Amino acid sequence: MAGPGRWLTRILLGLVGVIVLALAAIYVMSERYLARTYPVREVAITLPSDSASLARGERLARLSCYGCHGETLTGTVMFEAPLVARLVSPNALIAISEYSDAQLAGLLRYGVRTDGTSPMTMPPIGMYHMSDADLASLIAYLRTVPKQPSAPLPSTSYGPLGRLGMLAGQFPTTVNLIDTTVARVGADTAVLGSRQGEYLARMICTDCHGAGLTGGVNGPAPSPSLSGALGYSPTEFLALLHEGKPREAGKAIPNMSEVATHTLKYLTDDEVRAIHAYLLTVPATGVPMR
Repeated sequence: MAGPGRWLTRILLGLVGVIVLALAAIYVMSERYLARTYPVREVAITLPSDSASLARGERLARLSCYGCHGETLTGTVMFEAPLVARLVSPNALIAISEYSDAQLAGLLRYGVRTDGTSPMTMPPIGMYHMSDADLASLIAYLRTVPKQPSAPLPSTSYGPLGRLGMLAGQFPTTVNLIDTTVARVGADTAVLGSRQGEYLARMICTDCHGAGLTGGVNGPAPSPSLSGALGYSPTEFLALLHEGKPREAGKAIPNMSEVATHTLKYLTDDEVRAIHAYLLTVPATGVPMR
């Protein structure tokens, strides 16, 4: 007859076996999720070459690309948390050289690579709303930036909690975050006038604050709802977006200061005012999906 010690050993070995099997199942299912394919969509565009369009493209790149791919666009470690994931952005200039203009425009708008798979966190979901003209200007500018070799970078990897989060729907691939049933704001010529604030908010702010601008979980720092512009006055909102300064003295907003000083500073004062005016109209339930 086995003694208590042997029974305890058997129980512990059984538990270890169950854990190993569970981890193996999570790994296999999450790999299948990452390998899932979707319809590849190309967007026919004609790239401009005039200086004004290229300057517009550079500003759009500063707002949409440099924050993740680094100041030289050669890639960075965007996120790293033990047991969750290490997300590494690739050398953007080398990566896009493998795409035609129509293929790249399709990736940026719909979040699907040419092999049908979808990345994590790339592209920013707000690019779905980008107008054809802005998308063409952005790609035209990126084509003019000389390719540089990447610094040594680790590879993207996913820990057990990150893989479990994929299966639970907490960490979806980009294609699963973009609602293509919603009309693109950038398809409306009013983005140059009455819908400018909405266009900019939907294109720039949704990556952190969610498609409905009602907030989201972004690593350790959840983002708040932007409904009602958080109660900020136009002057306070300018200081928030350009300097990362909240209206309450001494209060810090995680991530916002870095985003403001590295990315949002490229918005003009008039653009910030337009975003503020639009956010004042957004109800607590989020952006009306028209």
